[in-house]
Amino acid sequence: MYIANMNQPIRLQYLDFTRGLAVFFMVMQHAILVHEQYAGEGDGILGPLFLVLGTAPAAPVFMFIMGIFLARALEGGRRAIAWRGLKLLFLGYVLNLLRFTIPLSLAVAAGEVLPQENAPWTLFQEVDILQLAGLSFIITSILPRANSRAILPFIILITMLVSPLLWQHFGDNPWTAPLWGTQSHVSFPFFPWVIYPLLGIYMSPIMMKLPTRPEFGKQLIVMGCLMLVLCAVSYAWFPVGDYHRSGAAINTGIMGFVV
Repeated sequence: MYIANMNQPIRLQYLDFTRGLAVFFMVMQHAILVHEQYAGEGDGILGPLFLVLGTAPAAPVFMFIMGIFLARALEGGRRAIAWRGLKLLFLGYVLNLLRFTIPLSLAVAAGEVLPQENAPWTLFQEVDILQLAGLSFIITSILPRANSRAILPFIILITMLVSPLLWQHFGDNPWTAPLWGTQSHVSFPFFPWVIYPLLGIYMSPIMMKLPTRPEFGKQLIVMGCLMLVLCAVSYAWFPVGDYHRSGAAINTGIMGFVV
């Protein structure tokens, strides 16, 4: 992964390696869930291992690293960021069409009876990581102080606290599902998942300098441990939810792991 730095691009290999691991484990996790009969619940070790590494650690790490580079892009033109977000959002639904809607429509035409949650139109509305990435690009390009390190912690905190209220008190429909949907086909709603790219934007200056400033690594370890402790202390105060819609305490713990 290259960062344009004046006249000489810099290769941040540690971020390449980390995001590569995240993608690998996400692919393996989905392969096991879709094709392995018992979804890794047998006697093997690799199945459960891939299920663990491909869920909680992988997607937040991927979105965090995206935020690191999004911070650099915000220093340039925001219009290009918004346009890229629209393309990612569009590609997310094109992927749903190709992997779900068309094959399932053919199955229904052949006489297959599908449950409502697997209906072609329902799965066309699947909100996955591409939709989350696209919305993150779009909303971040609109926010006037999205790269302000003084304001971002408050935006992250407010997002974590407000998200459960959105899930509980606002109705679901195809238009708001990518933002705060609670249906089973909404895997990565914008609230609260945008906190991970926002955290990447906030920490981008440190992460960019990490290869040449190893002392930052110790600071990151301390910061991550403090977040994990805060998660343990506040666990009983906030709704736990599930992996896709977690409360503030769980989100803090995941951010601690990411850091």
